[in-house]
Amino acid sequence: MDGMMFFVVGWILLVILAILFVLNLPEKSTQEQLAKLPGVDFLPTQMYRGSDGMAGLAVNEETYQLCLLKNATSLPRIVPVKDLIGAFLVKNGELIGQGLRTRPKKIHAFLKIVQNQITTLIDAGNSSQAGGSNQRIDLIVAVHDEEEPLYVVNFLDMETKEGGILYEKSIGTAKHWHSLLDGLILKADHLEHIQGDIRDSNTEISSTSVATEIEKLAELVENRLMTKQEFEAQKEKILTGKACLTKT
Repeated sequence: MDGMMFFVVGWILLVILAILFVLNLPEKSTQEQLAKLPGVDFLPTQMYRGSDGMAGLAVNEETYQLCLLKNATSLPRIVPVKDLIGAFLVKNGELIGQGLRTRPKKIHAFLKIVQNQITTLIDAGNSSQAGGSNQRIDLIVAVHDEEEPLYVVNFLDMETKEGGILYEKSIGTAKHWHSLLDGLILKADHLEHIQGDIRDSNTEISSTSVATEIEKLAELVENRLMTKQEFEAQKEKILTGKACLTKT
């Protein structure tokens, strides 16, 4: 009996060690993952492939670009952060987190249009969960595109206990990506707010306001909310507008 007990305990320990080994395997480098995504022409700072091996996403936090992958056969899609309109974290058919754009008006209006599609996707997750112990965690990403506005990235879809190792790892990763996209959404809103102020003031620009608007742009660059190339382009627009008003 003691020998059998020793065998069972040893087998259990081996299984636990195997699980921990798999969970702690180092992730492939960004370059290795990127090589498997044909058509991508930017270097992501963070990247994730869905647990089903299908949909995935990557971001470049310096250029404010988002890369969306629908499945293993379709080409990745590069989306500027200004076209990111929402991120919805769903657990077992229940919305547990969301980030939404609030400006400009056309973005906010489009978000309302796709709201029914988002609700349908959430309800679908709820239906698959009904009557079972399966745990499912998804992140729904909404972009400003009439033809294909929604992408669903799966982080967990299996029978496992809430609070277990696999569950906690999956929900932690999902929350990280939701927080990351929510931050990009806030940055896009802030950038639109500043640029909207600049557009509104272009009709009546004084020497003082020109300096003020350029200072605002410089602040965006300093806070890494705008690239230097975008800064120069916006600065040129302000100075051009000032020159035109001076001539008139």
